[in-house]
Amino acid sequence: MNFRFVKVFVSVLVSCMFLVSCGSDDDDVDTAPSPSTSDDTSGDDVSTPAATDPSQCVDADAAQPGPGSSFVLTFGGGPVEQVMVDVVIPAFTEETGIEVVYAPNTTAEAMAKVIAQDGNPDVDLVITAETPYLSALDAGVLAELDIEVLPAMEDLPEELILEGNAGITLGTFSQGISYSTEALEEAGLEPPESILDLFEDDYAGHVGLWVPPQATGISFVRIVNHLIGGEVDDLTPALEKIAEVRPDAAEVASSVGPMAAAITDGRVWVWFDSQVVSGILAGQGLPVAIVFPEGETFHRSQIGVIPEGARDGAAACTFLNWILTQAGQENFVELNFAPVRDSVDAPERHVPFFAEESQSETAVLGNPQDPQEVTQMWNEIVGG
Repeated sequence: MNFRFVKVFVSVLVSCMFLVSCGSDDDDVDTAPSPSTSDDTSGDDVSTPAATDPSQCVDADAAQPGPGSSFVLTFGGGPVEQVMVDVVIPAFTEETGIEVVYAPNTTAEAMAKVIAQDGNPDVDLVITAETPYLSALDAGVLAELDIEVLPAMEDLPEELILEGNAGITLGTFSQGISYSTEALEEAGLEPPESILDLFEDDYAGHVGLWVPPQATGISFVRIVNHLIGGEVDDLTPALEKIAEVRPDAAEVASSVGPMAAAITDGRVWVWFDSQVVSGILAGQGLPVAIVFPEGETFHRSQIGVIPEGARDGAAACTFLNWILTQAGQENFVELNFAPVRDSVDAPERHVPFFAEESQSETAVLGNPQDPQEVTQMWNEIVGG
């Protein structure tokens, strides 16, 4: 699949974001609010309701950010950063005039930092996963979102709003087994058919592992634990099994960059991963494919949050609304996420969110454990 670095330039006035949902399926949308007249028909008390202002999603008194304003956004590094910087952010800035300062980090580390900063964050918006989200929610460091002022949410399902009203699902993705097609062909091996195949001798010395608190690493531990019959609240069996292959692992990574390098130079043949990273790597020309084993495919969400005390929360709110619009979703799927709008085509090789073969990781395995606790257990049982 060829990766498309396509910038979408939307010739819509900035005020569109503040007056209507730009994600409407109807191109002919009246952008003016309807006037309202009070019960007194004498003409002395005629008023027009205020337009919905998405920039006020965390502060009802916030002023609309204009061209030249900016905010700090944290999301993944490596290929994810490349797509955000080359595709998504330019489209947003083109439409709104708002600049984005991109600060790459893993989802777990970014949210751990927000928790440590405790109401005085140096970022304004974080795109994260369910595990870090729940940790930050419990710590009370996320701003509650006023969904009513986000016009893009008018025609989207309420299920996108997460527990605590502090996060919105921006896209979803499924997880499976990624592999190098060239490496397996040269070795005369078939692609894995189960996640547990990663522990087989055929792949010894060529397995890639994600390390907690990286969210995919935690998902790998939880799913392995589930497949070998471990209890939801005790990940010890999975960690002990992973410890068996850790000494011969070709790469143990906490971010995309090192894993991509190990795949490129042929050291890593197979690894547990998301369709997001797999699709991006394939789009960059790497011989990467992914399989979704029956009964072992779990999907996760990418969640937008604004930390409590964010300095530029109004601009962050504007981005949060934009990414949910038609234009925003068309750009966001370049990261190989499944869109939350059914009017936007899902990327190739995607397992749809509501597909029968895909299961919600949280629904099946319960709320994720605290990332720091899993990391500590990993260090004690598996090793760094």
